[in-house]
Amino acid sequence: MGLCVLSLGDEGETGARTIFSVWVDPADRRQGALRTLVDAAARLALLDGAHHLVLWVKPDNVAAVASYEHPGFTSVRVEPEGDENEGELLMDRPITTRRRPA
Repeated sequence: MGLCVLSLGDEGETGARTIFSVWVDPADRRQGALRTLVDAAARLALLDGAHHLVLWVKPDNVAAVASYEHPGFTSVRVEPEGDENEGELLMDRPITTRRRPA
């Protein structure tokens, strides 16, 4: 299936938990594996008191941006020069207690 790393505890974004190091097995791509991973991370983050998930991606990685939009992430901003994530696109997904549609 795949993996993603979820950082627990606030990291600058109040109420946010960060997802990074996402990887989905090529055999499981386009079959809902990313949504399953993100939904599991959201459940853990909610238990940790989070209200939304954030991640950063290279804005020119169009396939990755589209993949993250599918499970509910939206583009927020490209991080400015001098920022730790300089040039990367910040994406955000609110965490809800309702089940998201497939």
